[in-house]
Amino acid sequence: MGFGWDLRSTKRTSGFSAIGQAIYFRDCANLSVVMVGGGTRYRYHFNNQFSGDINLLAAVIAWERMRIRIEEWHISTYYKYEYYIFPLILLGVNYHFKNDMTVGTNFTLLPGTTDLDNMYWILFGTFQISFPIFD
Repeated sequence: MGFGWDLRSTKRTSGFSAIGQAIYFRDCANLSVVMVGGGTRYRYHFNNQFSGDINLLAAVIAWERMRIRIEEWHISTYYKYEYYIFPLILLGVNYHFKNDMTVGTNFTLLPGTTDLDNMYWILFGTFQISFPIFD
């Protein structure tokens, strides 16, 4: 589940705008991941219905990690959040309806780092629906 904000004053124009995003999801090990970030978006309108996005964000990510504690013949597990700052690159394609609603998809590239155990470059896709709230 995620929320995004595009601070573009006119939805149907190409160009740069400031954006913000907040996302919560569960990873393959059923552990929580929370991401909050901001950055810039360049949107190019191919025609009245289709546009493409390039988004560059800096994000703070809180990743729930399982730890194992071994104490005198007793093994226990506990969970804690670890915090990271990542650059994110999102590429998107959108379809714009006449009433300013938009549907589209984003592909997010999360670079690997040695700070996370066995972390590799990650590519994941999202489906998005946007609609005017404060028009």
